[in-house]
Amino acid sequence: MRTGLAGLALICVIAMFLFPLGNGPFPATHGPATAFRAKRAALLLSLTILVAAILIVACASLFSLFRVALATLPEASPAQIPKPPALTCVLLC
Repeated sequence: MRTGLAGLALICVIAMFLFPLGNGPFPATHGPATAFRAKRAALLLSLTILVAAILIVACASLFSLFRVALATLPEASPAQIPKPPALTCVLLC
């Protein structure tokens, strides 16, 4: 009975360590709310918006390049498609 209670207590302590509730005053749960933290959050938000814009522009330009490349490819008729060479060996798996 004692080992079961000790095991339950250990599981509860580990659960509280891994999944804290976050109740209490803001400075106690999240650290001090300072101007430096606000500046860091604003910079992080600005950088995130900038990276998202760069990715959108890059993806759009890649899409347009692929569309142009596909439009310039000549049409291939079935007679022009090369036939694969005949298999000369048997695959044993």
